[in-house]
Amino acid sequence: MRITLARSHPHTVPPFRALVLASVCLSALSLRALAQDSTRVSIGPGGDRITIAAPSITRGELLELLRRKYQIEVRPFDAPSERITVNIVNQPIDSAIATIMPRDSRYIVRLSGREVARVAISTGEKKGAAERREAGVGPKRETPLRRPQGDRFKPDPRLVRERRPVEGRGLKPLPESIRSVPAGRGPKVGYPPRGAPDSTLRISFVIRAPDSIRAVRARVIEGGGADSSIVRGPFLFALRDAAGALAFFGSLVDPLEEHSYVERTGEHDQDRAREGIFAISLPARLAGRLAALRLEFYDARNVSLPPALDARTFERAVTQAKALSRVDGRVLVATLREGPR
Repeated sequence: MRITLARSHPHTVPPFRALVLASVCLSALSLRALAQDSTRVSIGPGGDRITIAAPSITRGELLELLRRKYQIEVRPFDAPSERITVNIVNQPIDSAIATIMPRDSRYIVRLSGREVARVAISTGEKKGAAERREAGVGPKRETPLRRPQGDRFKPDPRLVRERRPVEGRGLKPLPESIRSVPAGRGPKVGYPPRGAPDSTLRISFVIRAPDSIRAVRARVIEGGGADSSIVRGPFLFALRDAAGALAFFGSLVDPLEEHSYVERTGEHDQDRAREGIFAISLPARLAGRLAALRLEFYDARNVSLPPALDARTFERAVTQAKALSRVDGRVLVATLREGPR
């Protein structure tokens, strides 16, 4: 029997080592695919809140997933791509990104091309630090007209001439004909009443499919509410008096709508929950009239709504929408008196 030994090429990887390298690469790819498959991301109904469940994933893979699938871009990205575990439930997008990013990192968060957050480290000099100057440049020197005094410069008083008063200007002496008047005997000066700052009545509700809506919390907060004429979603609400006249109206997103993304198939899924929570804003000036009003809700998902509504187009839309529930104003007053819970 004749045996011939083949001489291996000096740059050829031995078969056993190649097999080990291939196994390691396949294991890394399998771990990455498993991590992405186990990652669950969902966006809230309003598009400003996010839920992330990632048992084990690198920071770079998670941010790339958010950019590619949900148009949530973080830049510039100068944080290490270490493996992390994330469990975020219904948090604002900027707060969720702050949880994912390491402390003291600088970044900008953009949602569909719109900047929603900017985090930067202050790089300015501290107050009281030594003044930085180029080599060969000496400190500032005093000039005849400018003398440094603390952080400000004032003219030298020796070089400033005293100005004489100009006739006809300044305060004039009181004429001798003016007499002092005892307190309470002089003319009355009326001042306009000071207007109260804008405030908003915020009421939270629990909705259970198909049409059960219950008020759970009400409070008055500072600041005016958003423009109620802008259509924000297919659910409508109206505040009416006993005769049915419209006192206030608005719209909101579907509180039972759910969105999810399946990483394995790359598809978005949409479903409806059995229960949800939502809130509406009313002008605080209506708080005194709530007992004589009622709140009505409508489902207008099958109605073509314009970008904005006025009283006439709103009444036309609710005639085509499905009436859901009605909350008596006395219930809203009782909820407001209970205060935050």
